[in-house]
Amino acid sequence: TSSEKCELDMHECYTGDKYSREGRIFFPPGVYETPRHCSDMVDLYPGQFVDLALEDYDISVSRRASHYWYERKYSGYMKDSKYEINITLQYSSMEYAESGSEEPAIEGEWSMRLYTLGDGFTDTWDVDVSKDATDLFTTMRKTYGKNGCI
Repeated sequence: TSSEKCELDMHECYTGDKYSREGRIFFPPGVYETPRHCSDMVDLYPGQFVDLALEDYDISVSRRASHYWYERKYSGYMKDSKYEINITLQYSSMEYAESGSEEPAIEGEWSMRLYTLGDGFTDTWDVDVSKDATDLFTTMRKTYGKNGCI
């Protein structure tokens, strides 16, 4: 099965704000295998690779970097609109991320995500909630944000 939802992501730096549609594919237990070649991705997302040359189907998919993340998520509803507030920190190792006593290797970020009605599964926004959430986030960004992002 699959799903698609619509959301507004607001990040500490204005350049990160975006409206997005997120598509997900759900696999029954034991069915999914990690993609190894471009052709595996074509099978999952056929409409995204229409310009991929046949000779590129066998290119190996590789991990470019390993990152370890700590994410704290707060979620709930404002009236009838789902929201999430995330604090995300990147660490140089799993041990540092799990210990809770080390400073992050790279600066983290905080963000707010607001979904369309129906938990993001419609194209309709609650205009009042959207305005209130945007105003709140702007105030938080101006009050607590780092210099250079305002």
